[in-house]
Amino acid sequence: MLSYTTALIMGLHACAYGANDAPTIQTLCGKVSGEGASIPYSGEGIFRYSSIPYAQAPLGDLRFRPPQTYSCPWRGTLNGSLPLPSCVQPSGSGTEDCLYLSVSFPANHTPLENKLPVLVYFHGGNLISGGAPVTNLDVLAVRTPGQLVTVGVNYRLNMIGFLATSDLAAEDGWVGNQGIADAISALHWVKTNIEAFGGDPTSVTIMGQSSGGTLIFGLFSSPSAAGLFTGAISLSGSPNITQDASSKWAQDEAIVSALGCSTPPTPAGRVACLRSLNASVLASATDHTQPSWGTPGIFGWGLPAGIPSPPTGEAYAGIIHVDGVLLTKPFHAALVSELVPSALIISNMEAEGDGGGGIGVRNASLPVWESTLDASFASWDQAAGKKASETLYNAYLGEASVDPDLAYASINSDFGLSCAAQELGELVKGGVRSAPLYLLFNAWQRATPNSNGNSVWPYHGLDFQAMGWYWGNSYNPLASDFAAAQILQNLLGDFARGKGTMPSEWGWNPVTPGEPLETLVLAQEGGRWPKGNGTQVAKNWKTEQCGALKTIGFDRNWWWCD
Repeated sequence: MLSYTTALIMGLHACAYGANDAPTIQTLCGKVSGEGASIPYSGEGIFRYSSIPYAQAPLGDLRFRPPQTYSCPWRGTLNGSLPLPSCVQPSGSGTEDCLYLSVSFPANHTPLENKLPVLVYFHGGNLISGGAPVTNLDVLAVRTPGQLVTVGVNYRLNMIGFLATSDLAAEDGWVGNQGIADAISALHWVKTNIEAFGGDPTSVTIMGQSSGGTLIFGLFSSPSAAGLFTGAISLSGSPNITQDASSKWAQDEAIVSALGCSTPPTPAGRVACLRSLNASVLASATDHTQPSWGTPGIFGWGLPAGIPSPPTGEAYAGIIHVDGVLLTKPFHAALVSELVPSALIISNMEAEGDGGGGIGVRNASLPVWESTLDASFASWDQAAGKKASETLYNAYLGEASVDPDLAYASINSDFGLSCAAQELGELVKGGVRSAPLYLLFNAWQRATPNSNGNSVWPYHGLDFQAMGWYWGNSYNPLASDFAAAQILQNLLGDFARGKGTMPSEWGWNPVTPGEPLETLVLAQEGGRWPKGNGTQVAKNWKTEQCGALKTIGFDRNWWWCD
């Protein structure tokens, strides 16, 4: 049976959109053909080159090892119209032979005549699922003002991408965090090959959403990533990358035991056992019904009894961990000390968890919301619980007056992300960092909710959906949706062209020692945001809400999971 790589090189699959429209590109490993396509809504043309290998297939003895350099050259012309293969998913689908990327650029762009800024995107999915969103990246290549060359990267996931044990760490060349190592390998490919596609290798912006945003933070914790990108945008990433190697090894030993690989008497035998397992067995070894291998998360709270008591110790699992070789510092320490001197935008949504079914108090009265908060602290000491409930009620009265469901979602988002961004900004003000750090808060809601009544407020992922003109199946975007998309595309274009510095017309300053923190708030006018005009710059954003959360003890690490 042919491997995916063999089929790719031999070009066994027919092109879907007419590859003859796309010019053949000469990369360092050989020629690659592409395909022509058109983006949704506007019909503008795009040239796409998919399934380009950036590293060897991590099969057999290469499982759990750092990505190895791809063996060049390939024979003939690589068929770039093949679909991008997904890495192994929780269901067991996908393939370990997945270290491929896609490149898109506007059909009106001539690669040999001028060079466009480059956007490299890392997908989300709790670091256990997902794949590069090619269509979204096609849209961004064409519709971002000034246009872009976009790159979508697939990287190893789940156990295959992030398992760490003392036995594996004893191997020669071990670096841990295989998925992060894949991302670095892909960025090296971009640096040496993207010019052939008309991209500027000196102007590379990386972006990720959700766990893709967490991966962005992981890159800032790795000295090996320095010099590979000029700027980065994390959309709703979790900045709590703090778990050390020994804690990670101890945690993952339980998984190794469950897989039946803890009994061989030697480290080499235990590693060989892990490498002998079918990929689907590895993928199903942990509980994927919860984010991040079943660890606590901001979306796991379920009122009225779900708000946890103040934590007394570190309990997060931490898929990405500080392994001491590839990732050498926790993210907050790496950011303050400028381990990677590249610009960064930290962004999150107003109501990260609103894509779900709500809490049963949507459009409820304020007394109902107050009683719901009281009930959520029922397990606390009576006086302390009442004080906590009153503190949150007062701090989120503005949101609750619109809809208690928004207040609940905002508490989650602030505890998980918004307050973390503010605290990171304050830390950076006292550090040595010189590259710009910008704070962004997205309160732009969809024009209409889902048919089931969910997605009323600005939910997790809406920002990237809007940027890429994809709001979900059966949803017809309205003018307000496209307006939000345009603002975000403008922001991305200006950040990319400025190589990580926003132009002065935004009126949005990076974190600056001695100055108040500035947060760019994105919101449409009306309803909750009567002063909204697209964007507004707020100073010392979320001070009241973050102060309230601190008062009741919800400030331990702030963010939702490692």
